[in-house]
Amino acid sequence: MKKNLFKWALLAGLLAGCSKDKDTKTESQATLLQSASKGGPPPPSPSILQWQKTYGSSLNEIGYAIVPATDGSGYILAGNTLGSDFDVSGNHGGSDAWVVKIDFTGGILWEKTFGGSAGDYAYDIVATSDGGYVFAGMTQSSDGDVSGFHGGQDVWVVKLTSSGTIAWQKTLGGSGSEYSNSIIQTSEGGYLVAAYTQSTNGDVTFNHGGTDAWIIKLNSSGDVDWQKTYGGSLNESATSIVPTPEGDGNFMVSAAARSTDGDLSAQLHHGGSDAWLFKIDGAGNLVSQKEYGGSGDEGAGAVLATADGGYVFSGNTTSNNGDVSGNHGYADTWLVKISSVGIISWQKCFGGNDMDNANIKNIDASGNILLFGYTFSRNGDIVGYKGGEDFWVLLTDMNGNKINSSVLGGKSGEAGEGVIPTADGMYLGIGRTASTDGDVTGNHGLNDWWLVKFKFPPTN
Repeated sequence: MKKNLFKWALLAGLLAGCSKDKDTKTESQATLLQSASKGGPPPPSPSILQWQKTYGSSLNEIGYAIVPATDGSGYILAGNTLGSDFDVSGNHGGSDAWVVKIDFTGGILWEKTFGGSAGDYAYDIVATSDGGYVFAGMTQSSDGDVSGFHGGQDVWVVKLTSSGTIAWQKTLGGSGSEYSNSIIQTSEGGYLVAAYTQSTNGDVTFNHGGTDAWIIKLNSSGDVDWQKTYGGSLNESATSIVPTPEGDGNFMVSAAARSTDGDLSAQLHHGGSDAWLFKIDGAGNLVSQKEYGGSGDEGAGAVLATADGGYVFSGNTTSNNGDVSGNHGYADTWLVKISSVGIISWQKCFGGNDMDNANIKNIDASGNILLFGYTFSRNGDIVGYKGGEDFWVLLTDMNGNKINSSVLGGKSGEAGEGVIPTADGMYLGIGRTASTDGDVTGNHGLNDWWLVKFKFPPTN
């Protein structure tokens, strides 16, 4: 799945250094003037980075999500780890889900690993009304902390207390493959999980063919209230779910769709994979839907409601026709504003001539839209390329006009995943890094979780 697209002068002496610094500065100024005269990219803006921390072991870790701690003492981070040294203890075998509580300066307060002897992952985590947390992800284990495994890989939902102890865990799926990277708590204390499924048995009562988008409603104890699959004979997957802004008990789901039959038979399919937005009621019944895209491949990676009753969704596009215009080359990040009934208000492509993928994470009080992800590009909207793939932070206004585009990282590769606003007007973002240079210090080995605090400069 696209989720798994992760492509990973010392001076000789004081006098010589001063002379060289002067020459270098002169050359740099000349280069910038020459670049400007040729219409080249502008120089990088001052860094938005305030501080950074790495977390991990001598093996591989990826951080996926971050939420404020329910007791107000810091933050909860969630992801996965393969290791059992440095910051990590208690690995059960293979990849474990890893949840870490930190203070406001990034110091570890506690850390817990969860899983069995195979692969276990936490892709999303939310705070719960009882002061605890719940994460959703995937498991391939049938031992350790995992029980009820159906086969292949299951959606795994784990409820934690405020101190990180397991209150309950549920495996959801059939004999095929299931996967979730989005969970929300509903108003009555239950949960909605956005996922995909390949199964036709176990917890899955119907499949249209290939992979279906799968929404599961759980009660407060993790028992299934209902589950519904959505799709056609090819491949669909659900990526996020949010309440509708009307407060009518409905929910909007972001997804990707390849089918032209089943639930999608009445939709205009543009080609390849389309971004798919569909609304469901509180019982999972399909209320409305629409596809967006061009002749290439699109997917909706995330959706948020806007103050005017509409929505903004983000995804990735390889098209430059149909609903898509302004593609910079190869795969761009695609940001689309739609009305409450799904009509496009505006759409914008962001990126360069390589792979660029960022998803919407926050809309602030002014309507500014924050996206976070990764980029391989070094032109177009991307300035200050560090090497490999970089963290990419993108801020637009409410009409999709770019306010800030910044990259963070080192030479070996970074990818941003989760980000939240902080009380001091800044942001905390988490992902992974394999670098030991540039903006990155303290890497424990291979890929570490990378936590960055950043602040945008004031706008005029």
